Amino acid sequence: MGTLYVLSTPIGNLADLSERAKNILDNIEYVIAEDTRVSKKLFKNNKNNINIISIHKFSPNSKIKQVTNFLSKGDTVLLCDAGTPSISDPGNEVVKQAIESGHKVTPIPGPSAITAALSICPWPSNQFTFLGFLPRKENERKNSIKKINSTNGLIIIFESPHRISETFKNLEEILGDRLIFICRELTKIHEETFIGTSFEAREKFSKPKGEFTIIISGQDSKIEELSDEIILEEIHNARLNKMSGRKIVDHVTSMLSIKRSRVYSLELQSRKDKE
Repeated sequence: MGTLYVLSTPIGNLADLSERAKNILDNIEYVIAEDTRVSKKLFKNNKNNINIISIHKFSPNSKIKQVTNFLSKGDTVLLCDAGTPSISDPGNEVVKQAIESGHKVTPIPGPSAITAALSICPWPSNQFTFLGFLPRKENERKNSIKKINSTNGLIIIFESPHRISETFKNLEEILGDRLIFICRELTKIHEETFIGTSFEAREKFSKPKGEFTIIISGQDSKIEELSDEIILEEIHNARLNKMSGRKIVDHVTSMLSIKRSRVYSLELQSRKDKE
């Protein structure tokens, strides 16, 4: 009986591939991938005659049933284009088919945009909800965001550069000036993070590129209770550490998890007070 290895692959930087994952990829013969063209680069050291099929969200049930055929011949690896299979992709159908067929399913843990973003988010992450990609149709997307409005804890969504501007606009319309934490191109050369309101994000990413992971502060967040005095003190400390202008605003916004516009106004005020 073959084992199905649910294997996590890098979300950008190929150096993030674990040694355990490399060993499996270098010796496996049967592969199920979201996109075979994307996954083939992972098998450059594999000398076997690899049998690979693509299963994605548009695949018919007849294609998914080929999983059993692969597993009857030997161990099989399940891959998505980037990150952990079954997280916001159709991998769960493959896992379900394997389990129902009596095969062992083993995770090979590794990169995930969700945990990567949470690990560098300055807000408490003991409670969060993951929604994946919001619906493409605007009315459905708005309905999903309305449900976010009453959700406690952090909310995580994915978004593509093609729809990010509309998503920011809808978040602004429904959630108002709630803070969001944005990760763009995680682990890649142009990796970038940003904290601000949806309006500020829409201005910042007016010409968006790359994939976005967005963390929305929860309804129960207490992120605006800091006094001006505390913020001004941190601005002063940043200035003592040889920071200036935008670097001060970025630093204090991130550290205190408050609106960028508020920090910007107080930073300007502090400069005028010095004059």
